[in-house]
Amino acid sequence: MCHRAGFNEVDDDDVEDLLESHAEPLSNDELIELDKSSQEAEKEGDKDEPVRGLGIKTLRLCLDDIEKALETLKECDPNPARSSKVAHDVEKCQDLSRNL
Repeated sequence: MCHRAGFNEVDDDDVEDLLESHAEPLSNDELIELDKSSQEAEKEGDKDEPVRGLGIKTLRLCLDDIEKALETLKECDPNPARSSKVAHDVEKCQDLSRNL
């Protein structure tokens, strides 16, 4: 089975040794080391994944900035039909965000 899985250098004795080693109880030192590495992994996981959230204040600021950008677009675009359509489509999408 090892050879089918791509472990060509593994023989039956290696598999038996591995299985036997898992049947033996861990020493105190091994348990302490395992606990330390587990705690370190948890700490690293906490640092790597900051809590993210979209608060009401941030959402409001984003929506206000979008509205300002749309006003600028309407004022500066030489094609008012195009800028009105863009503004209308964006405002429809904004309605979804406002309902969050």
